[in-house]
Amino acid sequence: MSLTNRTRRNLVREQLTVGWRQIEPERSSLSWWQRLLMLAFGIGLVWLGWWLFYSPRFQVSKVTVEGTKRLDPTQIQQEAAVEKENIFRLSTATVAARLSNQTEITDLELVRVLPQTVRLVITERAPEFVWKTTDNWYLVDQKGIVFRQISFEQLNHEYSYLPRVLDVANVQVNLNEPVVPRTFVQAFTNIKEVIPRLFPDQTDYYEVSETVYDFDLVLKNGKRIRFNILSNIGQQLAALEQLAAKRPDLLEHSYIDLRVERWAYIR
Repeated sequence: MSLTNRTRRNLVREQLTVGWRQIEPERSSLSWWQRLLMLAFGIGLVWLGWWLFYSPRFQVSKVTVEGTKRLDPTQIQQEAAVEKENIFRLSTATVAARLSNQTEITDLELVRVLPQTVRLVITERAPEFVWKTTDNWYLVDQKGIVFRQISFEQLNHEYSYLPRVLDVANVQVNLNEPVVPRTFVQAFTNIKEVIPRLFPDQTDYYEVSETVYDFDLVLKNGKRIRFNILSNIGQQLAALEQLAAKRPDLLEHSYIDLRVERWAYIR
């Protein structure tokens, strides 16, 4: 028996309706109280975020600066300008950027003490020696960079423990720029650890002239010991120690040149 046109249209309509119902999205199975609970949870998260990051409860009201020796902690606190800022949104990078003009700061740590206190722990540049040129005195760090000019009074009191290097050529220096290469500082560090053992209370100063690669240790009696940082400093010091063990009298009354490896020329 053949289907009439009406029957075929009804079958097609029924198939389309069934197909439509099959791809119709399922209704949510959450009950009204579950939806209410999720809404309350979302509102709670928003309120918590506001309370932590924007409420007055966590605005910084106290700032302490620690670790300073030469720098003024009050000035650092003013330039950091962290008061009334949110303690969670405040970052070390932000504070470091504000203190970028404080070139003597080598490291900064921001410590949060909830709810409203911030500690700024400062690490300052450590001076390795004092450099003199054109009657001015400067502090030089472990990278050979001049970072502070000091007075003669400071030299004899606060920094009297530091060795002194005199530039007889009087070459002009600029703050925050290197005055000697790192190889000089490395060699100088090794030398100043050995010299006090060989010449206790006899060291006066060090001296450079045409080049910083050759420099002299000048004793209080006027005698000199010449080093060269391009040669092996360890061997130069070993030669000096051997001479001190065999002929200590020569150390006090002679000019000694150590620039040739494994040799100590005496004059």
